[in-house]
Amino acid sequence: MRLGKLENLDLSFNQLNSSILSILSGLSSLIKSLDLSFNKLNSSIFPSLTGFSSLKSLDLSGNQLTGSGIIHSFYLNASHDILLIILFLYQQK
Repeated sequence: MRLGKLENLDLSFNQLNSSILSILSGLSSLIKSLDLSFNKLNSSIFPSLTGFSSLKSLDLSGNQLTGSGIIHSFYLNASHDILLIILFLYQQK
């Protein structure tokens, strides 16, 4: 199967954990839109996202990203465009 034209990938609602990004690493230069919402991802996912050089859109809503007033921010160099992702995380009481 050839995936050379893959740009949009929706893996929402699949109970995936953070290891999914190592599995997708071979596609990291192709994917422009990645929906990983409503899975079982945690905050360890952030360092793995830096390899996704073409990423323009990322949905991580509904995951197990936790913290107490923590702001995670990082930049992805996306072919001369800079994608800034800021996630405001809070711990539910």
